[in-house]
Amino acid sequence: MGPHASPAMPSGSAGSRGTIAALAILRPRTSAWSRFADGLRRMLGLHPSLVVAGVRYRERGRESLRRALSSRGSGVKEYDVEFPDGKRTRIRCTPDRLYADLSGPPLAPAYLACDPLIRPGMRLLDASCGTGYGAAWLAERVGPSGAVVALDRDLESVRYARMRYPLGNVSFEPGGVESVMGETDGAFAGVFACGVPLRGQDATRVVNEWWRLIAPGGWLLVVAPLSTETPLGLGAIDARDLLARAIVGSPIEEEAKETRTIPGLSTHAAWLVRKPPAPGAIA
Repeated sequence: MGPHASPAMPSGSAGSRGTIAALAILRPRTSAWSRFADGLRRMLGLHPSLVVAGVRYRERGRESLRRALSSRGSGVKEYDVEFPDGKRTRIRCTPDRLYADLSGPPLAPAYLACDPLIRPGMRLLDASCGTGYGAAWLAERVGPSGAVVALDRDLESVRYARMRYPLGNVSFEPGGVESVMGETDGAFAGVFACGVPLRGQDATRVVNEWWRLIAPGGWLLVVAPLSTETPLGLGAIDARDLLARAIVGSPIEEEAKETRTIPGLSTHAAWLVRKPPAPGAIA
């Protein structure tokens, strides 16, 4: 049988949710008093700080993160960051560059949806890793015998991810699909693509390259915003047809056009495409 595209996504296990929390992906809660004190410090020109998993974030400027990223804010919030090993950097939070330690993990449910697909020892590709929290979770799931290659075109995100998640089995690299074109066919057991632009003729080239990199029996998971008004947004049917055309050469049949969102992430939809196993392989 040819590859089968499915709109339905499995939900993550309870154990994986605990792992996500252990990776400090959930934003620490603050009390009303703490928020008041932080506001007072800003008014006085002082800079509140936050420590998460040994990483210290010191605010710059008086505008709060929530205000800065709102429709009425400046759109940018800067922090000076110090890591447990003494390394330091400055980060700039924007609506398109979010840090899990500060604003929570908006796409964590998409990574959790991968949980039933992942086995120890797998080699995975995260095609758009952002600031790295999801790739770090994938790396923990595949274990020391596995590996994760994590790509992103935003150099600041990659620089931060390398310092925040210094794991031996994950490699954070700048770039997109062109960065792995030198990999052999079937180099990865799975490809996770969240928020990668998929429009026009270039989209087919990108999907074809992902498909080439997937080993027989592997999988491709594409996650995209449902709204076509965003730069990365895809219409639900357009996205699934694009994947089908790129992989099997024709649109998905009419009865398969139902789209399901990811549990806990109603703004996005996922399309899971599995590659047939090699002839003679044991299912």
